[in-house]
Amino acid sequence: MSPPESADLAMELAIARLQGSVDTNFAEIKGQLRLLVTADERMTADVAALEVRVSQLERRVWAASGVAALLGMSVPFLVQLMGR
Repeated sequence: MSPPESADLAMELAIARLQGSVDTNFAEIKGQLRLLVTADERMTADVAALEVRVSQLERRVWAASGVAALLGMSVPFLVQLMGR
């Protein structure tokens, strides 16, 4: 084997190793991206569920505060009626 042929072979081996390394790293990155996408999807679903719960709680609080306001206004009136 002449020196140019051995240099070509060494270059081919180096390129093959580099390609293997690149392929492995791309596979790892793809796996990590899949995990991030899955986590994002779960988080999005959790946020949507929490938004629904907060809306339900807000409705309950507004209803309860309305009832409390009506009671607060009507109790003195009822006390006056009962005192007569």
